[in-house]
Amino acid sequence: MTSKWIDNEVFQSFNITKEFSIQVKINGNVSIFYTPADRDIDGIKEEIRYLTQEIYFKI
Repeated sequence: MTSKWIDNEVFQSFNITKEFSIQVKINGNVSIFYTPADRDIDGIKEEIRYLTQEIYFKI
């Protein structure tokens, strides 16, 4: 996982392939982006499950 400020108002965290990212604005708004590359539907489901259950919700 990599995280950084992308401007003065938005903090972003994303996986190594940059397929899955979360942006948090200083006003509290949160956006989640998933742009799968070269994955079938089962791969997409597994990636979402892993990132949401194993990574982000443990935080």
